[in-house]
Amino acid sequence: MDRHIPPPTERTLYTIGYESRGQRGLLEKLKASYIEAVCDVRQLPLSRVPGLSKTALSAALGEEDIAYHHYRDLGNPKENRAGYQDPTLRSASREEFTKLLTSHSPRVAALHELAAVVVASRSALLCYEADPECCHRRDVAAAVMDLVPGLTVVNLHW
Repeated sequence: MDRHIPPPTERTLYTIGYESRGQRGLLEKLKASYIEAVCDVRQLPLSRVPGLSKTALSAALGEEDIAYHHYRDLGNPKENRAGYQDPTLRSASREEFTKLLTSHSPRVAALHELAAVVVASRSALLCYEADPECCHRRDVAAAVMDLVPGLTVVNLHW
């Protein structure tokens, strides 16, 4: 087990990106981290990587007794994604996404639903990018921290 992963009893939200990884490796990492629920925050849960699109991933997680939740409303809009990859634009893209998270009622409702799952189970936010600094899931996690007192966020590394 990764020594950086807190014991299962702590109130922690994990995040993970599957970039350059396959379904089997992702499942093994999730199981080794005692994850009980995967919270997919991709706007469109499609992948060129076999087994990582919504239907196949959900089925594979189910076989491992890991719940799957898709939060389309917490996905980063296509027009805002490129800014996360460019360090000179990242701050503006983060600001734009944070405004979307807190000002649009479907997104706010999805955040509250996600917070309830995080409180009830050992959960991991899933998106594509390996580096959380280049991914909106970091901002989703920060918004959940605002809703769940005492929550810690840990990025699972490969």
